Amino acid sequence: MKKLPAASAAALINFYPETMTRFTPVYDNNNYRIVRVLYEGDKKEDYAWERGYSSYYDPSLFIREGDYFVGTAESVRKITEAAKIIQDMDSIMAK
Repeated sequence: MKKLPAASAAALINFYPETMTRFTPVYDNNNYRIVRVLYEGDKKEDYAWERGYSSYYDPSLFIREGDYFVGTAESVRKITEAAKIIQDMDSIMAK
């Protein structure tokens, strides 16, 4: 099994989106979550988002080994894909 660092952007967006300072969730469903990049002057409270429940976003359903989340092969695959998207977005924003 692969391990997902608990402090990674993918894990934070998936499990703890309220803690992120540069992103805010604007929509989610059982398959994905959409977040907005917060620019200077943007405030999280300006963007409505009502957190629903999905087992995909529930950290208590994943195994935690130290500073890593460990899940089933399917859950790790989905989170790895999300991490790649975040890394690509970071690269674009850095330019």
